[in-house]
Amino acid sequence: MGRRIVAFSLVLLVVLTGGCGLLKKAKKPLSKKENEIPIGVAMANMAGDGYPFFKKEMDKGAKPAKVKLLWQDAKNDGPTQAVQVEKLLEKKIKALVLLPADAAIARDIVSKTAQKKVKVLILENLPRDVNADGFLSPDWLRAGELQGELLVKQKFKGNLLVLTAAQPSMVEEALFAGLQRSLQGLTGIKVKQAPLDVTGKPEDVATRAYEALKSQTGIQGIVVQHSLLVPGLIKYLKEKKEKQETLPVTVALGASKEGAAAIAGDLLTADVDTRPDLLAYYALAGASKLAKKEMLEYDQKIKNDGADVPVKVIPVRLIRKDNLYLLEERWGKIKPLAVKSGSGSQGDSKSGESEKKGQSAGESTPSKIKIKGKEGKTLELELKPGESLELEIDGEIKAMKRGKGEEQEGQQGGTESGQGT
Repeated sequence: MGRRIVAFSLVLLVVLTGGCGLLKKAKKPLSKKENEIPIGVAMANMAGDGYPFFKKEMDKGAKPAKVKLLWQDAKNDGPTQAVQVEKLLEKKIKALVLLPADAAIARDIVSKTAQKKVKVLILENLPRDVNADGFLSPDWLRAGELQGELLVKQKFKGNLLVLTAAQPSMVEEALFAGLQRSLQGLTGIKVKQAPLDVTGKPEDVATRAYEALKSQTGIQGIVVQHSLLVPGLIKYLKEKKEKQETLPVTVALGASKEGAAAIAGDLLTADVDTRPDLLAYYALAGASKLAKKEMLEYDQKIKNDGADVPVKVIPVRLIRKDNLYLLEERWGKIKPLAVKSGSGSQGDSKSGESEKKGQSAGESTPSKIKIKGKEGKTLELELKPGESLELEIDGEIKAMKRGKGEEQEGQQGGTESGQGT
């Protein structure tokens, strides 16, 4: 009996001491935030409302995907973007989504990021000679084709101005090639390109577009092939409508909220929607796969910097007034863009109406006439509306005053004063 008790005590001691060891080795479970994969998103700019919507859609999908997104906005400045990416790398990101602000600087960014063994997914504009891990882009060639097809359906004839970025890239080349393809073989259309600097502050870029349009004459159609130039176009169209001038046929790019309102208000003819909702979906999915070192889904590969870069192409669509409802899920109920009343013949008409009202108001109150004779005597008479008065006066009339008019010397001066009230 005593042996059994000793044996039992030894077994119990072993179990207890072993249990203590197990408790010491047990790790604290990771929090939800620690489980999230850090992914950097370096944007060239967040101007307008397309990119903020893109951010909203990515943020919405981040939590279910167990991803932590770290955002940076370079405000269209290349050196700023380079510094921002360095800070993201210091935070141990596993993948980088990059919308380049400057092609040359983007090459350095991708090179440094690769040295840190961080995968890079580039959005919208792939700089030449950059070996990225993936490229996600709207179908720019098709976007240009849609712009041209709208002009064909409108049976457009005349001078066509194309606003595009002065900085050459595959995006501008694809857009213009698509436009030319749609217009190929048509007669009666003269195309003129206006390359504009799209670097710097977005508001400055919009101003350049506006000033370029103001300097043009004899333009019957305008195509914009860079989203930062669209606000300048809309400002130009608003001014023309306010002056009651004939509006040109216009096709924009980006389907912003302001662009949708301009279509609703009959300023803008059409716009190409580059689908920021789909861009956000595939950007999050692609970056997550790259962060986990998984294979990226792609439609094709293009040779760039001696390497095959996987490309996922986002479909685009043309937005007109008859299918404007397609943007309501994104922007809510779309109200026409407010435009001030015209200052031309319509303004003259209002001025005339105002003058008539003033005259009728003056006729509804009694008129007082003061006649001052040569010898200093004054005669004051009051006339009711509709009454007339004839007077025979010997001698010279020194002055005449009616109502609140200024006293004038002589008979002629008194008559002008009366007409002026």
